Amino acid sequence: MPHHEEVKGAAHEGGILLLLAPRLHLVWDSGPHRPYSAPGLDHLLSGPGPVAGEKPPSPANMNDRPPHIHTPSNPCSLKASCPGVWLQFARSTSGLESTGFGGCQGCERLGALGHPDCVKVSEPVYSKAIVDGNLKLILGLIWTLILHYSISMPMWEDEDDEDARKQTPKQRLLGWIQNKVPQLPITNFNRDWQDGKALGALVDNCAPGLCPDWEAWDPNQPVENAREAMQQADDWLGVPQVIAPEEIVDPNVDEHSVMTYLSQFPKAKLKPGAPVRSKQLNPKKAIAYGPGIEPQGNTVLQPAHFTVQTVDAGVGEVLVYIEDPEGHTEEAKVVPNNDKDRTYAVSYVPKVAGLHKVTVLFAGQNIERSPFEVNVGMALGDANKVSARGPGLEPVGNVANKPTYFDIYTAGAGTGDVAVVIVDPQGRRDTVEVALEDKGDSTFRCTYRPVMEGPHTVHVAFAGAPITRSPFPVHVAEGKGSSSLPTVALTQARMQRIAIKFRA
Repeated sequence: MPHHEEVKGAAHEGGILLLLAPRLHLVWDSGPHRPYSAPGLDHLLSGPGPVAGEKPPSPANMNDRPPHIHTPSNPCSLKASCPGVWLQFARSTSGLESTGFGGCQGCERLGALGHPDCVKVSEPVYSKAIVDGNLKLILGLIWTLILHYSISMPMWEDEDDEDARKQTPKQRLLGWIQNKVPQLPITNFNRDWQDGKALGALVDNCAPGLCPDWEAWDPNQPVENAREAMQQADDWLGVPQVIAPEEIVDPNVDEHSVMTYLSQFPKAKLKPGAPVRSKQLNPKKAIAYGPGIEPQGNTVLQPAHFTVQTVDAGVGEVLVYIEDPEGHTEEAKVVPNNDKDRTYAVSYVPKVAGLHKVTVLFAGQNIERSPFEVNVGMALGDANKVSARGPGLEPVGNVANKPTYFDIYTAGAGTGDVAVVIVDPQGRRDTVEVALEDKGDSTFRCTYRPVMEGPHTVHVAFAGAPITRSPFPVHVAEGKGSSSLPTVALTQARMQRIAIKFRA
């Protein structure tokens, strides 16, 4: 029966593979003997040394202990349950040699085509180089495992799965950190970590209150800052210190080492009993922005919206109160957006026109510029709810120098101005007499007298917008004389366009 033994470096304090590649397996056929453990590999991984009294396999004793090799004809006995990462060995004249590193054949295919946990490295891994301590090859192998298991493969909170697939492992980790720590401009894995404050910010954003005073840390004491943050992360987030505080703040630190350490934070969870402290609140660092707090532009019965951002103010409750011109106060609707800037969406509906007072409180205190003064105007009418009809809008039947009329119906359209402009066949807008009369019940009568025969265009607008079906084409026939409507007196002053303001 083939023997699978998981290499557990963490059982020996500081074993990196328990953290980063817990699924690494050495595969062989142990037969009646205890498993062989390569001294060079075990020393590097902080694992157990060779079994006492046992010698490494060689061409002379290979027949005594033939290695187990994953092949289509000799698949892994664990099959689908195999963790999926393996080192494959075969006999050679130089001793025990690895012929590959990749996905388990028990998963039926190599690499990413098979078991979801499988990885594959294109270059073969030779056990002799590992036993001899070839650091370049070994570190390359370990870094491949780190990239796959700690950065590329896991799903992280607050991350879009589609975006993650398009990014390199480095871009993915850096993007996650930037979203988690919006207070600092972090763009790399070396320079931006030198004063230790970025570590404090990361720890406190992963577990608010674990490093609440990181902003006040002295940048001239980088090692102390890093030590404080890393110790808190180790004790209460389960993030082991695989790099020393003195190393991570070194300007010449290897970014792979920093990435290895930071890659543990996305899956970190706060342990019960953590010494979480309240962060000092600063309500004046909370800001509000949006049309709902602008001095002009809001109207009666129209929802007003704005945003409150609290990321720099600490963690506290946001309350908003609206006071209208008559002294009535009501609480606005506040909904947390649960984003990196800790923003809140605020909305309210003013019911009367006039000056309103918008008070924004964070942790019970006014934020910067609160209260805001907002002048609410009357709502503009809806031109689509206005209609017009009458003989003066008929395509034919109107005669030059003879008054005609039509009615405009504005009921339910709101408040606005009614305006009528008539364009004559020559494109002029000032030759046709126009008069508007308020008939009551939100109805207005427009009377006009065309002076030329030919095609005219009648434009009817409400609240500055064309009403339904406007403009209306009207053909005016030649008239033999002038006449007037007995019920309407047209004066010279009323020959201009007249706009009447009204409230429906």
